[in-house]
Amino acid sequence: MTAIWGIHADAPRSAFLSTGVIVLERGGIGDLHAIGEDREAFRRRLGASHPDAKAEAVSVWASVLLRFGFAASVGDVVVHPERASGSVSVGRIDSDYYFEEPDRHCRRVAWLVRRFPRGELSDVARREVSARAAFFAVRHSADEIYGLLPQDDAQTQR
Repeated sequence: MTAIWGIHADAPRSAFLSTGVIVLERGGIGDLHAIGEDREAFRRRLGASHPDAKAEAVSVWASVLLRFGFAASVGDVVVHPERASGSVSVGRIDSDYYFEEPDRHCRRVAWLVRRFPRGELSDVARREVSARAAFFAVRHSADEIYGLLPQDDAQTQR
């Protein structure tokens, strides 16, 4: 079964849908491949780059970047809630992680469902896709998110 991930943008209306690229912007760490899947190395690098940040924040940033760079896979589903339109869009991750200067952590996405009204989701799904983390696993409402996909894609994702 493919994983489902949620991603938030830093703006009420993101460019994710128009560009077909989801992006996390976190400075001070560079290309994640240069570090590898080493949580402590992530924390050290982020802590050194952001000396005024609290240890808890640095730990959260490291976890988010590790998930984005290494846990998500090509073919996984991604859900993007958009505040400005009160909707969610659902796509399929189409590329491995890649880095763009100066501080952009990227993956290409093929959007399969655009701007589905968030109010039509169950309370559980609405709460889950509203998680506070920038990039997070969607587990409790996975079946509901799969149900939004076009039939051909829903069959291959499960």
